[in-house]
This record gives sequence, structure tokens and C-alpha cells, in this order.
Amino acid sequence: MKRKILALSLAALLLFTGCGKRTGTSGTMTAAANAVRYVTSDVFTERDRDAAYENAVTVTLNGGSASCGDDGVSIDGSTVNIVKAGVYLLTGRLTGQVAVAVGENDKVQIVLSGAAITAKDGAAILVTSADKVFLTLAAGTENTLTSTALSDDSIDGVIFSKEDLTIGGSGALTVTSPNHGIVCKDDLKITGGTLTVTAAGHGIDANDSADITGAVLNVTAERDGIHVENTEEADKGFFYMESGTVTVTAGTDGVSASSYAQIDGGVLTVTAGGGAANAEQKVKMTRPGQQTTETSSSVSAKGLKAGAAISVTGGSLTFDTADDALHANGNIDISGGVIEAATGDDGIHADDTLTVTAGSAEITESYEGLEAQVICINGGDIRIKASDDGLNAAGGTDGSGMQGPFGENFGGDSDASITIAGGKLVIDSDGDGVDANGTVAVTGGVTLVSGATNNGNAALDYDGAAYVTGGVFIATGMSGMAQNFSSASEQASVIAAISAQQGGTSVALVDGSGKVIACFTPEKSYNCVLFSSPDITAGGSYTVMVGGTADGADENGFATGAALTGGTSAAAVTA
Repeated sequence: MKRKILALSLAALLLFTGCGKRTGTSGTMTAAANAVRYVTSDVFTERDRDAAYENAVTVTLNGGSASCGDDGVSIDGSTVNIVKAGVYLLTGRLTGQVAVAVGENDKVQIVLSGAAITAKDGAAILVTSADKVFLTLAAGTENTLTSTALSDDSIDGVIFSKEDLTIGGSGALTVTSPNHGIVCKDDLKITGGTLTVTAAGHGIDANDSADITGAVLNVTAERDGIHVENTEEADKGFFYMESGTVTVTAGTDGVSASSYAQIDGGVLTVTAGGGAANAEQKVKMTRPGQQTTETSSSVSAKGLKAGAAISVTGGSLTFDTADDALHANGNIDISGGVIEAATGDDGIHADDTLTVTAGSAEITESYEGLEAQVICINGGDIRIKASDDGLNAAGGTDGSGMQGPFGENFGGDSDASITIAGGKLVIDSDGDGVDANGTVAVTGGVTLVSGATNNGNAALDYDGAAYVTGGVFIATGMSGMAQNFSSASEQASVIAAISAQQGGTSVALVDGSGKVIACFTPEKSYNCVLFSSPDITAGGSYTVMVGGTADGADENGFATGAALTGGTSAAAVTA
């Protein structure tokens, strides 16, 4: 089945998000909240979604043989051959194989109703020719498929289909394999049932696509949990999740697609490579005389990975990964959903453009929180804990893509940029808070940065220019490498070096009437603070206060336009 694919170039994505080239001296950029979708039509047919069956031919499995009175089935010892289109209900136990070989225009529905099939050598269910096969799990039944050996390298799954395969129903299926669990060389759709897959190879291995809706899927695999790969056709190698609950524990990547991945709904939970706690370590020199610890690995152990692009429009995604939680060799677009991630490397990484327009992302552990050449924050609620940079925009590619071990290959690039146009962004970083090897533009939203406690990093760090035209931006850190916004900015800002303050000590900018322009409670110690707000007037006089309590402050101690109770004056500043 051909799916409609919206293949967006970097230029097109920049046009949609407003993160294109700067215009005018202020660097103003206009943000738009356009969701990028690669699946633009229903990939599930009516029959895919409907697990009903009628007029089924019963095949009784009797240990080492089987019985059936219909000429659509040929019994050859312990092999059940399905040779005609139709609906076949399998019940009982078989040590052998069910093989499907019908005409190229024929459809076959296999209903498992209390069936247990163990293949001594080869696939338990083998499809060599058909138009499409439907594997239905009968309501209220438990079924098992097992292979004890898969000695033929070309037949490497317990369920192995060379044709389109749909697995559905409301029953349960357990698949156990010494190699891959479920293999489909065409389009695989899982539309219902409770599936438990345990595999020494990939849990699910599809060639053209793996599409999931309405199912409960539990995958434990020594390699990838769900692996979709077709590098020869642009609209193949696709992973799509509409709904359902998918839980993956994988030795390597949780979900890997050679082309696109799209999540519109459902619950996806991934543990990859033993989780964030299992990330390998190496020393990385960042600046002369300073070194930080960088995660490294000889294998890819990401949560959700795509060779072209990722789109998240909804759903709940939870990751605990030794490598990146989300990784695309092209673009990532997040326009909805809830993402939680603990990772040994980047929380979310795109080689090209990363755009967030809505939804929420909480990265509780990472090396760098968000990383891409171009980062566009147009909305949403983002919270980051990073052992290095919170946001990092830089040119080049990160080696943790589709082809091998990851490393820090980003470098200086005048085309690298960060745009913050909306939403709320809270960063707790041990490296730079907001770091662009090119330019930074802040046009809206609320950004709160608790920066590094050493003088080798800055809460705001850029190589080109940083323009602010709107929004509230508060960043704390150390004064050694502190930067203010560029003087051409349309919105005023103030930066002040103050006496050292402990983490958890609030900092506020207060005007002459005592009104709080903005306040924030950083997580870590600091001696420098940067404020920008539409309420700061160029040339105006303000006081930096520490240790006070602002009326109506949120969980981050953030408030604007409030009254301040208590506090001590730390500096007098002029915008």
C-alpha cells in the first residue's frame, strides 16, 4: 500500500516554523505553529481495523500433526500448508510449521484460537506468497509461537512473511525467538491484541513499514526492539504509531526507522542499551584548560531513531536510553504529546532542524538537552537537565546517526541558530545554557536558565549575535564568560555581576516603584544574572534583589509584575 509522504526539505521546514534567515537589524523572526506530518492519510484499511471473522475452516493441531477437512489446507507431516484464499481457525498444539503459499491476489486470514506452535527449525508461521495475510488473535484466547532454531539466514523470524501482514484481534500472543521475533518483508500493521515478543535479534523487523494502532505490545530484544529498514525507496522504511501501548526493552535502539517516524498518539515506553545509567564515558576537551565528561558508545542505543525525520504530534513517550532519546539524521518536529527522557547523550537531537511548537518535554538527565543545527522553540513546555549544554545549535553531524558510534562532530557554523519564539523553557545545565555557534533570536516565550557553576561556560553563549525582541529571558551563572544580548536588539536587557549566591536563592529585577519586572529561583549557585523583558525600559534604573519571595511565583520561582517580600539588594543597574 502506498502511503502519502510529505517529504520536507530543510528550507521548507524553516519556512513553516519561521526559523529562516534574520530580517532587519533586530533579527526578528516570525514563528508559526504548523505541525509537520509525514503520514497524511489513513494507512489502515477497514479490514485491518476489523478483526471479525466468519465461515472459518477449522484446523485442529494435534502435536506432531494436524487435521482439516478442507481442500484449502494440505497436511504434510508436521507442516500445515494453506494453499487457497480463505479464513482458517487454528486451535491446539503443533510441533511444526504453518506455511502460507497462495496466489498473488489472494488474501488469507489465520485465526489463532488457543493455538501453540513450536518450530524446531524455521518459522512457526511462514508466508511465502499472498496478496495479504491477516493474523487474528481470537478474543479471550492465549496463543504462543516459538522457534527453537532458525538455521536458514533468509528465514530469520518466528513469524516470517514476504508479503503484507496485519496482526489484530483482542486475544493474546507470545512470540519467543532465537533470532528476530516478527519479520515482515513488506508492510506490517499491528491493530489489536496483546503481543509479547522476546527475541535474541530484533523484536520486530519490517522492511517497508511498521504501523501500530490499538494494540498492547511488549517487546524485549537483544538488538532493536522495532526495526524498519528500506534504503532503496523514499516512502519506505517508515514507523507510525496512531494509538496503543508499546513497551520496548532493547539492547540497541528501541525503535529504528531508516526513513521517517511519526507518533500521533498512544503510549510508547523505551529502555535502550541498559538505560541512561549504562552510558559509557569519555573525556572531552571543550576549552583550553577545561574538560568535561562525554558519553560514548560503540553501538547505537537510542529511543526513537529515524534516518530522515521524526514527527511527534501526540501521545505519551517515555525514554531511558544510553544514547539519544530522540534522534533524526534530518529534522524533528514536535507539535504535541508528552515526552519524558533520561538519556546518556542528547535528549533530542536533529542533524538539521529541531522545531517545537506545542506539547511538553521533560529531560531529566542528558549530556546535551536539545541539539541541532537549527533549533526553533515556538511553543510548548520544555524542561532540561544537562551535564553539558542545555540547547546547542551547531553545524555538522553527530555521529550517533544511523551508521555507528556517536561523538561530538559539531563545530562552528554561521548558519547554526536558536530561535525562542514562545512556550516555556527551563534549563539546568552544567555547560552553556543556550549555546549557538551562530546566532540566537529571542522573540517571545519564557526562558529560565540555571547555568554552570564554573567560569568556563556561560548561561548565554553565541559566536555570531544574539537578538531579543520579545519574551522574558532570565539566565544565571558565573561571570567569567558571561554574554549579554547584542546592542542592536529591540528589547532592552540588563546584566549584572553580583556576590556569589547559593542555589535555591531567588533573584529578581525590581523597578523604582518596587514592582518585580521578573524573578526566578535558580537550581545552582551563581554570581551573574541576565534579564530581558518587555517591561524593561532602555535607560531605566533597576535593582537586582536576591532572597526575596514574589507573590504568585510558580514552581521555578518565576513571576512578573508581582510584589516582592523580603530580599537583599545585590546590584543597581541601568538598562
